[in-house]
Amino acid sequence: MKKLLTIIMLLVLTFSLVPSLFAEDVREELDAIESERIQKIEEQLLLNLPEISDNPNHIITFKDPSGKGVFLEIDGQEFEEITSPYTLPSLSLGRHVLVFRFTDQQETEQTFERTITIIPRPPVISPPKVIDNEINISGTAMANSEVEVFLTGGISNQKTLVEVDSNGEWEHTFTEDIEEGIHTAIATTRRNGFVSYYSEPIVFEIGADSATITPVSTGKEGSSFSFGDFDLTDYRSILQTLRSNPDLLIAFGFFFFSGLFLAWLALSIISRISQRKTKKVLQELLRKNDVETPQGSSLREKFENSKKSVAEEKEKGEEEKKEKEKEKEKEEEKEEEKEEEKEEEKEEEKEKEEEKEEEEEKEEEKEKEEEDDDDKEAKTLTKKEFMEKFKELDPDDEEGKEKDLKKKNIKISLTSKD
Repeated sequence: MKKLLTIIMLLVLTFSLVPSLFAEDVREELDAIESERIQKIEEQLLLNLPEISDNPNHIITFKDPSGKGVFLEIDGQEFEEITSPYTLPSLSLGRHVLVFRFTDQQETEQTFERTITIIPRPPVISPPKVIDNEINISGTAMANSEVEVFLTGGISNQKTLVEVDSNGEWEHTFTEDIEEGIHTAIATTRRNGFVSYYSEPIVFEIGADSATITPVSTGKEGSSFSFGDFDLTDYRSILQTLRSNPDLLIAFGFFFFSGLFLAWLALSIISRISQRKTKKVLQELLRKNDVETPQGSSLREKFENSKKSVAEEKEKGEEEKKEKEKEKEKEEEKEEEKEEEKEEEKEEEKEKEEEKEEEEEKEEEKEKEEEDDDDKEAKTLTKKEFMEKFKELDPDDEEGKEKDLKKKNIKISLTSKD
């Protein structure tokens, strides 16, 4: 009995596990198919859309694979046809679902879903102030939000949460652990559970006289760079980016001079190779002239002879080219004459055929005429016709006497007509 129970339990366990394993395999296959589909769509659509952005009017770019238009649905609203580049319509803080509908390269309608989360923009920190051994830090941020401020200096680390008014302004005064030395202030914006990126850090130094604050350069200011900073339509932005990034100027200068050096090196190598080739050609020509000219000739004479031989070879080559061109022209003329003869022969054959056809038509007409004549001769008179023409054929005259039949030989024949 115990064995039977164990067997039943094992069967129940196996049958309960098999469907779950099968379902996992099916899910994996479906996920793989969906990932392949998404990858193909991304390759065709070329959508540039980040997952997180602090710009509610973020500009997206894409490509229309079939040229039939791309339509966008934002958070379940109606589809609207858009063109690249497209500016998002002031999205609120939070997660938004964007559904793209378009026709792919295989003329199949596709839908593609992406999400973007809009977060607050980081706050802006104004230069801090020291009042009675207290550090006052203020700035601007999103209206009616909260700013979390971090102040570090030496071994002390402080943070606080400050509310932003309706005008977007905020401030806070740190009173504890204010020491001499270098301090750093940084902040983030918080609203509706979403946190912004960190603001630009403010680094300053508090000296022995606590009433003075000296800003400190971190050595990293102005060194951040991305190719998106270059706006080709505005030369001022390009100059400003280059001024604020001295390392970029150094890199451009290095690559420019290194390119010049490589170009000079390549040109010098090519010129040396060409000089060596010319030297070899001259040496070969001089050897040939040494065999042909007497031993007492000078180098100048040899060089002149080599020049003459080169010129003669060029003239020979040109003459050969001219002869070949003449031969080609003659061959072309012969081919044209042959074609003309063929055309004339064809025309003569056509004329002969037309004459034959005319003769055949004439012969047919003659045969038809002969047949008509035979029909006329062989034509017989019916009784009615005979009676109508009786007077013309009657041998008696009006008085009833016989006419002179010797004068007219009239043959009368009666035939039966079926």
